[in-house]
Amino acid sequence: MMKLVNIALIGILALGTSIMVSCSDKEYTVTLNTSKGGSVIVSQTVATAGTNISIIAVPDAGYVFKGWTVSGESGSVSLTYSYNSSAAFSMPAENVTVNTTFVQSEKEYTVTLKQSTGGSISAYP
Repeated sequence: MMKLVNIALIGILALGTSIMVSCSDKEYTVTLNTSKGGSVIVSQTVATAGTNISIIAVPDAGYVFKGWTVSGESGSVSLTYSYNSSAAFSMPAENVTVNTTFVQSEKEYTVTLKQSTGGSISAYP
């Protein structure tokens, strides 16, 4: 989807001569690559350069958010905000890819100690 903005300036430069100038706001895409274990909410998947893009990682049950990278066609894109599983960046004048990583959360087990007669039990974390 490309939004075209035309600006036309027509004036007399010399007898019978005119000039027309036009410009357009090019739109770029945000592509999401997400590992198993979660999803990503993005504020926009198509934007013009300079638009603030917000991203939120949402882990599935049994998974935790580990991190992400945002890169454009010419390299890394700096995050303007990053806290826990949310971040933001300013859309560069190129397409970007957001890579999100989720990992399985560590499992916790409960150990029950039962002392019998004539002995002792000690537990250390």
